[in-house]
Amino acid sequence: MEITKEIYESEYGYGYKIYVDGKLTIIQPHTPGAPGYRGMTSSEANEYADATIKRMKKPPDETMKNNQMPEEMIHAIRTVAAKYGPK
Repeated sequence: MEITKEIYESEYGYGYKIYVDGKLTIIQPHTPGAPGYRGMTSSEANEYADATIKRMKKPPDETMKNNQMPEEMIHAIRTVAAKYGPK
């Protein structure tokens, strides 16, 4: 399974697209998990895309089977939000 990303300009700033074996799988035009539609910088979009790909490459675990976000993803989102969020 090949997972690739594309960073693009969206109406909110930058977003990312994730492709699995060449098929568009995820389109994220704004900051995931943020209230409203807060745009991302290209650096933020790149970091979020990398965190998403890292998680996608891991095998499913019990946490995901229960439809709960894994602690690792929550930490990644909080880390990027703290770095780039409102001051």
